[in-house]
Amino acid sequence: MIANHVHQARAQVQALRAALERHHFRGFCAPPRFISAALTVGIGLLLYKAVIPATAQAHLWAWGTLCLLAGGINAGALLYWFWHDEEADRVWRRLSPVLDVLPPLLIGGVLSAALVSGGHLEYLFGVWMCLFGMANFNARHMLAPGIARVGIFYMVSGVACLLMPVPFTNPLPMMVVFAIGELAGGLVLHFDQTRNLEEI
Repeated sequence: MIANHVHQARAQVQALRAALERHHFRGFCAPPRFISAALTVGIGLLLYKAVIPATAQAHLWAWGTLCLLAGGINAGALLYWFWHDEEADRVWRRLSPVLDVLPPLLIGGVLSAALVSGGHLEYLFGVWMCLFGMANFNARHMLAPGIARVGIFYMVSGVACLLMPVPFTNPLPMMVVFAIGELAGGLVLHFDQTRNLEEI
């Protein structure tokens, strides 16, 4: 008798887990990540070709602009989903998964300010990659599981940049890692969304 109850409870837990795995947070979607990848390549090439002056200050402004643009695009897509998607239904608690990715990004901002004020710009790329990787890795429970691999890619790249820092005025590490990472993240979200639409 007890064995039957245990078996039923286990089956219910497995069914619930399968349902949760199929039902991922839809506030983050693929197009903003594809746009972020394109913007990263565009700004990286402008820096690499010295269209933007090859000074640390100019590079800092360029990457800061990229951060604001990419962040704004992703926030805009999130708010559009919140206001127009039936699943979100304008219920604020539907946005709670966003809290999983915010801490690493906020800490990244604080660390960036500290490194800039201390004149240690050569560590910025590594810090950005590591903390952005943590944000992606933290999202593995609410997004497609493949997003964890994207997070690991960012973190491994970030550790490499911290252990072997390159001059901040060399845009190639930042451009290559973030372009690949954002493209990969976008593909993970795209194929997950496509798979879920096919199941409906």
